[in-house]
This record gives sequence, structure tokens and C-alpha cells, in this order.
Amino acid sequence: MKQERAPNLEIINSFEGLFAEVAPPTVREKFLSFYLTKEDTALLPLKEIAGVTKISMGEILPVPDLPSSILGICNWRGEMLPLLDLAAELGFNSPINQGKIWETTLFIVLEVDKRILGLVVADINDLELHDISAIQSPPAGLFPGQILPLLQGYLPESRTMVLKAAKIIERVSK
Repeated sequence: MKQERAPNLEIINSFEGLFAEVAPPTVREKFLSFYLTKEDTALLPLKEIAGVTKISMGEILPVPDLPSSILGICNWRGEMLPLLDLAAELGFNSPINQGKIWETTLFIVLEVDKRILGLVVADINDLELHDISAIQSPPAGLFPGQILPLLQGYLPESRTMVLKAAKIIERVSK
């Protein structure tokens, strides 16, 4: 007489884990954190930054009949690079517009689709790694209206703006 074997419960239970819901993987991206003013910070995706450098104010060639937020042009790696005072463009009290001219200044070089633009900023903070799913649309009234078209979003825990490099370049190119 053959004896019937009970199914191995360990094997059956081990398959249950295969069908459990799996959380989506966290997608993290590197961002450059910088100061627009002494207090206000923002982020730009590192993949859209070609460099960060210092320049003496005497190396910036002013160009007439441009908005005051465009400081002029400079030579960057053999190319004419327009320099934008990002704080002034976004409506912040720019140290440059307040007459606080430094001997040297920092600028971030954006490069998107072979278009380049230099962003003059108050200071560079750090490289940061963020979960891109944490970037949210800002609630109404959190940021001034002229900033909204340039935002990818913001990080709610720090209220830090995440800017879109391509939108900044497009705005200046108009």
C-alpha cells in the first residue's frame, strides 16, 4: 500500500514572497546646491552642469541693450558665454544689483542641447543626492510667479527650489 505524502508546506510558503508587492526602486540623482543670496538656496541637476568657475568682474564684457540681469559675456573655453545674475532674474535681491560687487565671482556653466549659459551665484554649497520622487510641485504662493516656469519642483522638507536648466537657457535666449 502506497503512503500519500502531505505537500511540503515550506515550499508552498516560500512562493508567497514572489507575489508580494515590490516597492519601486528609489531613483536618486545628484544635484549641485548653491546660494542665490546669503539665505536662499536652489538645486540644479548635476548632469546639466558643464563646470563651476571663478571670474574676475573685469573679465566680464558688458553688452548694451540687454536686461540688467544679464551681466555681459566672457570667454569660457574659447566660446562667448553669456553671464546671467540668476538672483536678479528670479526676483531676489541680488548682491550685484545692490552694488555689492566682488573682485571675483562664481558662476555655474549650464549646458543643455549644446547651448551654454553662465549663472552668477552668491556661493556654491555642496553636491547632494536626492530621491527624485521627493521633488514635488510647489503649493500656490510658496514661490514668486516669475520663478514657477523655471522650476522642476521643490523639496518640501527644506523648501529648496529645484530648477530646470533648459528653461533658464530658453528664458534668456528670448
